[in-house]
Amino acid sequence: MLEGDLILFGCLSDFELQLGKRWSSVEATLTIETLVLGFLERAPEMSEIVSSPFFKVAVNNRVEPQSFVLNDGDTVALLPPVTGG
Repeated sequence: MLEGDLILFGCLSDFELQLGKRWSSVEATLTIETLVLGFLERAPEMSEIVSSPFFKVAVNNRVEPQSFVLNDGDTVALLPPVTGG
């Protein structure tokens, strides 16, 4: 079993009740893409946010591609698109 901490930034923190503060998987191999798809099953309201080309996922404080393979104990942070002014 793989598991680790989950950090939700910005508007994604609204989904903490559905997603919790930890991620886990019984799969031997888990990519960011697969993890996010699992999150969407639990919180489909996130779909517009995560489908943005500006949505990013950081693993252990480093932004990684959707194909990145997670390891047990990784900290995953979901980073929504942001605007500035």
